[in-house]
Amino acid sequence: MINVKVASLIFTPASIKKAFKDVLTDYCFRFNEKPIRDDITVHIMMVQGDKLENEHGVTTDITVDGKKKIFIQVRDFHFDEWEDNFYTLNSTYVIMAHEFTHACQMITNRKGIRIKINKDTTEMEKEYYFSPREIEARILQDVYANLYTNQIKRYGQKKDSV
Repeated sequence: MINVKVASLIFTPASIKKAFKDVLTDYCFRFNEKPIRDDITVHIMMVQGDKLENEHGVTTDITVDGKKKIFIQVRDFHFDEWEDNFYTLNSTYVIMAHEFTHACQMITNRKGIRIKINKDTTEMEKEYYFSPREIEARILQDVYANLYTNQIKRYGQKKDSV
């Protein structure tokens, strides 16, 4: 069983867990994949970002004592006193969907979209943007945001409102 733990001051952990599990279920179905193991813990954390940094999300994994752990950090713009509006909220949902896709890749050991491209390994930034995993995450981020992460609720939000 994939265990999901959430730390968030703005969004309800239950709704984040549901969105993640919905993305994982869809991802496995679409690409005919299965988790490589069932003792994986996914930690999803909404964090404060560095105002000078362009990093909005990051997903990493480690194995500790034989157990796989995946850490997803998503920048919560509320910490940076950004205006609470549709754009800010939607950007957060897209970033979550992008990072959730990377977690799905790690859970299934999928290497990303299969596409033949000429690689430019002279620049790290280009290598990153044109990697199969990054291309796949960018393709799916808007789809998964529209289908799943935009259903994530904030504390105090009525059940039916988004």
